[in-house]
Amino acid sequence: MIEGTWGDGAVHMQNGLTVPAKGHAAASGSPVILGLRPDDLVVGDEEPLFEGEVSVLEPLGADTLVYVSVNGNEVIAKAPGRSPPDLGATVRLSASPENIYLFDAQSGEALP
Repeated sequence: MIEGTWGDGAVHMQNGLTVPAKGHAAASGSPVILGLRPDDLVVGDEEPLFEGEVSVLEPLGADTLVYVSVNGNEVIAKAPGRSPPDLGATVRLSASPENIYLFDAQSGEALP
């Protein structure tokens, strides 16, 4: 969960990063929380949403959960079990736009 401000079809985060999230009904300038499930957030360079530093690796066999510090928040992504990134490495994280969820920052309610 990462805090930001909604506007122009994207979440604008405090560090200047912008994450596209089209199709949500929030008023421009509204504070929102961006949510992604670990299974939907992957380590990779294909259309990266943001990047951060790897702080923890959790091997699970075929997959490895990768804990990444992004914009002062810890997020969890998935990487292949046999080729995870190194601890301390800077990685790019990607997700399909349909797997990005937005919540109202004040009420916590999901935004359509």
